[in-house]
Amino acid sequence: MTTTHTKLITADEMLMLYSKGVRGELVRGELCETMPSGGRHGEVVMRAGFFLNGFIMPRRLARLAGSDSGVLLERNPDTVRYLLAF
Repeated sequence: MTTTHTKLITADEMLMLYSKGVRGELVRGELCETMPSGGRHGEVVMRAGFFLNGFIMPRRLARLAGSDSGVLLERNPDTVRYLLAF
């Protein structure tokens, strides 16, 4: 039986890879490369964000972030997911 070991990376290392053009999510330390969402997705996210911002910000209910913002969910090993909208 052959076993392979994947080198786990941290959220900080993932951020460095992102600056070099590597795109993906980090799942328990393993990089899972992803494909870009596309133009239609971006349009929907911007439109929804526009309306949400007009409601949320004056009431100080929350903070908004773009759909490509990474969210650190856990440490050791790190998990970073992208916000998914529509």
